[in-house]
Amino acid sequence: MTSLQIKNIVFEPGFDDLVDEYPLWEAGTTYGFPEGPLFFPQGFMVFSDISHERLIRYCPPFWNGVLRENSGGANGNTLDTAGRLVSCEGNFKRLTRTEPDGTITILADSYDGKPLNAPNDVVVRSDGAIFFTDPIFMGDYEEALAPSLMTQTANRVFRLDPDGALTPITEEVSKPNGLAFSPDESLLYVVNSEEHNVAAFDVDAAGALTNYRIWLDMEHRLEGPGDGMKVDARGNGYVTGPGGVWVCDPEGTALGIIRTPGATTNCAFYGFDSKLLFITATTGTYIIRLKQPGISVYDRGPAEGLAWVG
Repeated sequence: MTSLQIKNIVFEPGFDDLVDEYPLWEAGTTYGFPEGPLFFPQGFMVFSDISHERLIRYCPPFWNGVLRENSGGANGNTLDTAGRLVSCEGNFKRLTRTEPDGTITILADSYDGKPLNAPNDVVVRSDGAIFFTDPIFMGDYEEALAPSLMTQTANRVFRLDPDGALTPITEEVSKPNGLAFSPDESLLYVVNSEEHNVAAFDVDAAGALTNYRIWLDMEHRLEGPGDGMKVDARGNGYVTGPGGVWVCDPEGTALGIIRTPGATTNCAFYGFDSKLLFITATTGTYIIRLKQPGISVYDRGPAEGLAWVG
């Protein structure tokens, strides 16, 4: 790996309590559009390469390469409570689960008789309920093309209950993207890529959302939309946004920005101590050391739930 000498932006002294003095490291650059990083129990990272419709396995120096081809434009990834891979396959307009033998189960691909827009990011609550975002993104052509290509009536956040019931739970975020729970799962954070902010909702036991408010404002002279998000064990947030990864405290106060060479797309905690942050960006993938452990999904469920990875 190559270290990069990029100076971070510090807004508040608390930034140095979370981000180590070690530099940002370049992990790889030969990807089209990396997204959805996820740390697996076997000790490696998996992330989506949306442009090439594949999943990449990263664990230097041995287990590097393509994990799955024809991923359906997989974007966000996570593990369910049984340790199985759950992916948002945007090109196929579906949410899927990969079974222990590697077969793909479709969890959701329509609502109200119409195909989903393009599932984007996903989180799983400890009771097994799956929350995912379903926006439509068309880049520079969005204003002209999105209305005709949008298959749902709105950009929504959905909840898929363990019994298979699919429920839209909010339309209040205009372009919902990345998702994260607070450590106690009482709050759901939703990154709004259109308005450069992160919304917070209270979550009840049934999975309903209330009390919408803006938790983090990322308006800045630096360019780039809000995208993915993770929360550490103390409730601090790490949000990919303008200029890099925005680091904030549990109240949503911006502490600083971990600067990256390109526009960031997502991030995930890496390593068995969960003190590395693995960052995906338009220019490649990067790793930086943190001082506080993150909330990782690597210890969810039995290892046989991931036997297909070999």
